[in-house]
Amino acid sequence: MNDAQQPINALPQGYRLQEYELVRVLGFGGFGMTYLGFDHNLDKAVAIKEYLPSDIAIRTSNNSVVPQASEFQGDFDWGLERFLDEARTLARFDHRHLVKVHRFFEEHNTAYIVMEYAEGETLSAYLNRKGVLTESELKAILHPILDGLAAVHRADFLHRDIKPGNIVIRAEDRSPVLIDFGAARQAVGAKSRSVTSIVTPGYAPIEQYESRGNQGPWTDIYALGCVCYRALTDDVPIPAMDRVRRDPLIPVSERCKGHASQQFLAAIDHALQVDETARPQSVSEWRTELGDTPVVDSPVVDPPELADPPVEVPPPVPAPQISSPPDVEHPDPAHAQEPVKEYKGFSRVMWIALGVLMLVFMVLEISDYVEEQRKAEIARQEEIARQEELARRRAEEARKAEEARRAEEARRAEEARRAEEARKAEEARKAEEARAAVEIGGKWGYINKAGEYVIKPQFDDAGPFSEGLAAVQIGYKCGYINRAGAFVIKPQFFRARPFSEGLAAVQIGGEFGEFGYINRAGEIVIKPQFDGAGPFSKGLALVYIGGKYGIINRAGAFVITPQFDYVGPFSEGLAWVRIGLWWGFAGEYVINPQFNRARDFSEGLAAVLLGFEWGYTWGYINSKGAFVIKPQFDDAGSFSEALAAVKIGGKYGYINKAGEVVIKPQFGYAREFSEGLARVRIGGKWGFINQAGEVVIKPQFGYAREFSEGLAWVKIGGKYGFINQAGEVVIKPQFDRAGDFSK
Repeated sequence: MNDAQQPINALPQGYRLQEYELVRVLGFGGFGMTYLGFDHNLDKAVAIKEYLPSDIAIRTSNNSVVPQASEFQGDFDWGLERFLDEARTLARFDHRHLVKVHRFFEEHNTAYIVMEYAEGETLSAYLNRKGVLTESELKAILHPILDGLAAVHRADFLHRDIKPGNIVIRAEDRSPVLIDFGAARQAVGAKSRSVTSIVTPGYAPIEQYESRGNQGPWTDIYALGCVCYRALTDDVPIPAMDRVRRDPLIPVSERCKGHASQQFLAAIDHALQVDETARPQSVSEWRTELGDTPVVDSPVVDPPELADPPVEVPPPVPAPQISSPPDVEHPDPAHAQEPVKEYKGFSRVMWIALGVLMLVFMVLEISDYVEEQRKAEIARQEEIARQEELARRRAEEARKAEEARRAEEARRAEEARRAEEARKAEEARKAEEARAAVEIGGKWGYINKAGEYVIKPQFDDAGPFSEGLAAVQIGYKCGYINRAGAFVIKPQFFRARPFSEGLAAVQIGGEFGEFGYINRAGEIVIKPQFDGAGPFSKGLALVYIGGKYGIINRAGAFVITPQFDYVGPFSEGLAWVRIGLWWGFAGEYVINPQFNRARDFSEGLAAVLLGFEWGYTWGYINSKGAFVIKPQFDDAGSFSEALAAVKIGGKYGYINKAGEVVIKPQFGYAREFSEGLARVRIGGKWGFINQAGEVVIKPQFGYAREFSEGLAWVKIGGKYGFINQAGEVVIKPQFDRAGDFSK
């Protein structure tokens, strides 16, 4: 077999299995793979058979063999045990004409049998090259194989796959050897409909087509009879399934009449009987039938037309020999009396009577013979009908079994397809599910919402996922991983920011290096030139250079030259900026610096601080810089879900966008709403309220964050865990640090 014919699921050439190096594939099928190997310890070639039932198992990327789905695990394990049982049995045989098993072992979640490599050509190749064989040539192959097969049968074992391709003629001395036992394959086929029970048409008897067929020595004898038929006629016998109802196979005794001895041909015909009970039941019985008759070498001829056989008639019964009546002594004429006349009529009657009796006897004898012949013909016809009915039933059972097997295979294939679809859907779901970065034992990894590690702790620092990628740090270098944990941009930067609008800010050249921007392929699209850089929002980003902040576009060009002393992040197209002591906003348009402090825009409003004669108070402006809620609060947060936390008289409450208090001031501290809940602090502990101001998760945590993807991390007893919106701990506190869930 050349490289182009190398099966896709075969181990690669040159692969090492312990002391054995694989050279090439010798053969493969639905049950396994056979390799030509080289034993480096003994410096010789060997054959290595691998258990790989392709209907229910696959080879993984690490060369292990595993079931295609969990439902096949039982059948896979059962077949593996039968494979090993076969190896143990064959290892006991030490016969010249049986392939020798050296050893067997388990590896890669499967098993291997190391056997003698019988170098030569198969009988199949020999027959293709030479054509038909003479009786003496065939017996030179047949008798040694029968010696080996008898040893197999004495051990209560069967070959189950005898065919010309499994008989090798050794190159060294032209002796035949039987290879590739199919017992385990047939056993697994009977056990599981998922494993195709492979038979060889033309050589497998009828009982091998049935899941519970009556198999025995006669099974191998049938196959060997088929091999003889092929060798003498150059034709493969008609498959057993096609011989059940009306057998179209021409007996070899007719096909090869005059080419071999009739005793030899009759023994082959006996082995080829469809009904297993009508065949020789053992090798010794068949060898007796094969005999040692003289061989006539003559070409194969077509069988002549046969005339109707003559009817045998019993020979006529011979008539009994009756002597003539004795002569009568006549007295002296002088004293003679009148002579007594012979009664001629009595003799004729007697002869007639005897003839009639003989005729009746013959008629009766003929009648008895005819009656016996009639009864024998009736019995023969009844036996033919019985055999035809038996064959019909078996064919029907085989058909139903085949239909059931195909239906079961279709069902299992459909289940496997659905399982594969479910697996892919689950993988896709997991790929899209939210995950959070957590630190444990000094290393960062990622967990899903069930608390399971989806990327094990291995990084020195890790950021949230953004646009499918997350920045992570290993040693003193930062790179980017995908949701499977694989690096898509290798660690090479001193600092790395999250991706936003397809670009990410990175620092190159160490702690005092400059910031630039890369795309998702890791290519630098804005060269390093800034002392600091922020994320892009609506096509703009804040950068720091020469002690001042400015704003650039995606081409790296300044749209607002560096002039600000301090800036905040972009939000809704604007970022707060500071020039000197005054705060304003810059971005898509500008709100001149005029405030003492400012917060981010959120839901169209931003909190700003103004100082008056009576003190400093917070109010809210719109994106045009006009006040919509006049300055009146001691502190003010950003709007979220239409509410904002404000401080009045030393306590925090919540207002709406009309400036009306909807949750009265009562909390020591309060933060923005997220997913319907807001975290608040009462008496030094953090809890959560709803938009009606009701405490739904009582204050109990040392610290808490907003809800994200249905979960919020909390600090309990010095460790971080996660709770759901019912306040239940769903991921127990175990982490040294934790981040929010994100996709």
